[in-house]
Amino acid sequence: MIIIIDSQSAQVVENARLYQEEQAYQESLREMEMASGIQKKMLPSSPPVIGGYAIDRKNLTAQSVGGDYYDYIRMYDSKWLICLADISGKGMSAALLMSNLQAILRGHVLRKNDS
Repeated sequence: MIIIIDSQSAQVVENARLYQEEQAYQESLREMEMASGIQKKMLPSSPPVIGGYAIDRKNLTAQSVGGDYYDYIRMYDSKWLICLADISGKGMSAALLMSNLQAILRGHVLRKNDS
């Protein structure tokens, strides 16, 4: 009788552990989906119209988030800065570096345009 109770108790504990792991995994998936949505919003929704040029873009990440980055930034005197970058690595760390690059680049351009 004690062996049966011990075995059932072990199974209950194992089921609880597996449930917690599943919950943590689902939370991680939700966070990655949210990060993917935020990252996609950081990329331009459409390319600029620049006379004499046909510009298009497509972004396919290997994982839900990554380090691919492109941008079109209007500069002073109707000039455009076109940036294309692939941050080394994949996943959340590459996505964070990509967002850092975007912030730094846009900050420098804004400062240059103001001068």
